[in-house]
Amino acid sequence: MANKPRPKMSPAERAKQFMPFDAVKGLREALARKEAELLYTERQELSEDAAAALNETLASLRPGDRVAVTYFENHRYQTYSDRFRRIRANDPAIELEDRNILLSDVFTVVREEEE
Repeated sequence: MANKPRPKMSPAERAKQFMPFDAVKGLREALARKEAELLYTERQELSEDAAAALNETLASLRPGDRVAVTYFENHRYQTYSDRFRRIRANDPAIELEDRNILLSDVFTVVREEEE
């Protein structure tokens, strides 16, 4: 018996053979939920000494200084580095080049050395 040639597959049919699939339905969502649980952090209160050191650092900043700000957002601490612009008084926040961070969320501010 001779082998009959197979009809050609359309590109879409051929691509379906290589598409990813979830072998276990809902696994990705469950992993994302578990990761969020593990990353959840309680907000820490600053000690009097830490608050005084933070106030001193904030008072010494000048526009253009490069700083690394560690702040609390979405149940975890994040650090963001940028150039300092000013501290806003009307809604107390640190204004950086690309982001504003509420002073109530700030944990530490560290002046970075220029490269």
